[in-house]
Amino acid sequence: MSLLTMGKAHRGTVANIATYDVSRFRTRVHEFVPMDPMIQPYVELAGFGHLSKIMSWSIDNKFILALCERWRPETHTFWFPTGECTVTLEDVYMLLGLRIEGKAVNGKTNFPNSICMELLNVDLLDDNARGQGSGSSMHIMYLPLLRHIDRIGSYSWGSACLAYLYSSLCKNCHKDTSTFSGCAVLLQAWGWSRLPSLAPVNSNPFTFPYAKKWSARGMNYSRCPRHCITQYRNLLDHLRPADFIWRPYLNMDHEHQINPEDAAVWTTCTPIIRFTTVELHNTDRVKLQFGMVQNIPDPPASLGEWHMRKSCQMR
Repeated sequence: MSLLTMGKAHRGTVANIATYDVSRFRTRVHEFVPMDPMIQPYVELAGFGHLSKIMSWSIDNKFILALCERWRPETHTFWFPTGECTVTLEDVYMLLGLRIEGKAVNGKTNFPNSICMELLNVDLLDDNARGQGSGSSMHIMYLPLLRHIDRIGSYSWGSACLAYLYSSLCKNCHKDTSTFSGCAVLLQAWGWSRLPSLAPVNSNPFTFPYAKKWSARGMNYSRCPRHCITQYRNLLDHLRPADFIWRPYLNMDHEHQINPEDAAVWTTCTPIIRFTTVELHNTDRVKLQFGMVQNIPDPPASLGEWHMRKSCQMR
């Protein structure tokens, strides 16, 4: 029995690639806001200090779209000629510096607007205080978790980020979807770190968190197919074994102290959670990414029709 059950609805089929208008595809990204020195200690205390060092940069929507065409929701992996691979908890920690070990980011998702007045002293029903729909808004369900600044860092924000990325990939591998709302910064940094032939050139060294390398200005795009979906598809179709870097973090300068509790769960096959989003971290299919011997994996644990139906409803 085939693992691939999505069939003609997958955007990566020849027919769907031929008919999809790629100009419709968008990603939601945040503008970089310089950190006020007065709040930097609180950001550090909350566990987002490393993340605050990553400047926003231009997202190549066509690169993200090309990766969505290779994503399989049945296995939560990309299918390349070089083999299956995926974004793992290790990647989230190494690229963004987000904590992996910790309490699940979970709780109620519906709150009255009064909680905004209670915690922010702002009425979000005021049009001047609303997010502008460009990726700058935040769901109200996060506010209770941010109530106590000294407890924010106890949550597994890394697994929540990855769960939402998986969810967005599963949504956007459906034909006709056009808005990628997951962490495109993480996905693009992952792709450029592991597929150097598709990445721009810059002279910045890799320093933790390693996505900082790809947030530099003045990068040279002359050798990569920037904003050209046809070239991305062609290069991904013809990947050679040497074109994919299975362990990109081995030779980097680890000046920071790696949290051993985080490292212990990088290779774990486990559900990852972000409120009502539950996705599966299927590391048994990508053991080469951890320097292990890849055996034939068992059929992936699946959330079945509920998972596929939920992805369709997100469109």
